[in-house]
Amino acid sequence: MAEVKRSLPIGIQSFEKLIEANFLYIDKTKYIWDLPRP
Repeated sequence: MAEVKRSLPIGIQSFEKLIEANFLYIDKTKYIWDLPRP
């Protein structure tokens, strides 16, 4: 089976545009809690 490569978007801030262009979206929201706090 052939592997389909999808681009990682840079600068696109609309989910609609991500979906229309078939871009890959990686949700890293959970990592916000691991960031160091002042």
